[in-house]
Amino acid sequence: MTDKPTYVSIPIADLMCVDMPSAEVLTEEGAIHENDISVFFNTLQASVGVWTDLVARITPCPEGWADSRHQFIALMRDVMEEAISNDDPEEAWPLRQRLALMVNQFDGMMDDMARPFTGPDNIRDFYHNLASRVRATFENICGESL
Repeated sequence: MTDKPTYVSIPIADLMCVDMPSAEVLTEEGAIHENDISVFFNTLQASVGVWTDLVARITPCPEGWADSRHQFIALMRDVMEEAISNDDPEEAWPLRQRLALMVNQFDGMMDDMARPFTGPDNIRDFYHNLASRVRATFENICGESL
């Protein structure tokens, strides 16, 4: 007996949080406006929650694996907000270095989230745009690219 593939209805609109009042902050392009950073990351948390729930329905996942993603996003938000508001050279430089590493990790996370989707392209583009927005915001904070 061969195992049949598991098919799960993929709620593309849910993954992209299109029904949330703040959904546009995820789909806009370019750097995140300073006033929208908290809203962006909170809405991103909701999107990641839908994604992790979907993955958990498809395949067994280790306990706590979704929590680590949510904790990372919350930490990245906090570090980004601190990097924006802190211009003390002794504190800002290590903070920006830490944020640079986090941005690279976030790129990988978004690639991982996009990978299972062979179509439609808009869901893959959605995740890659999130990474692009976070990177553009970091570059604005630092005035440079990675």
